[in-house]
Amino acid sequence: MKNTIIVACAVLMLIACKATPTPLVADVTYKSYEKQIMSVASIGYGSKLETALENAQKNAIDVILFRGVPNSSLNTPLVGTNESNAKQTHQSYFEEFYANKRYTSFITQSVSNTPIKKLENGNKGIKATIKVNIEALKRDLESNGIIRKFGY
Repeated sequence: MKNTIIVACAVLMLIACKATPTPLVADVTYKSYEKQIMSVASIGYGSKLETALENAQKNAIDVILFRGVPNSSLNTPLVGTNESNAKQTHQSYFEEFYANKRYTSFITQSVSNTPIKKLENGNKGIKATIKVNIEALKRDLESNGIIRKFGY
């Protein structure tokens, strides 16, 4: 009886996994960090090239702020790991930061270095190199009370 229940549960789990499509995940990888500028490779999606590049930029900023960049000196996030709590606590800052595309003021360079790939849903995907001024981003977060200055 136990074996039948275990097998039935396993079959149901496999069916549920196949029925649920895998969501697209922001793919951001470390490239270099020189003179306060971090360079990352970021994948973005959108209906047009410009939209896909903006999405790649936003993904890079999100990873730096809330997830940390693996294999870099910034492997811990600037703001913290609880993204929804931070965005709720500092709602006006993050609304203005994203809605007005203020995050682009910290991006020193964006270069699409792979051809556009068409996805099944009609969107396009690109891989871009995004360079972010980490020190300016930290100063902005500190001056707006999002993070504390180191040592205080």
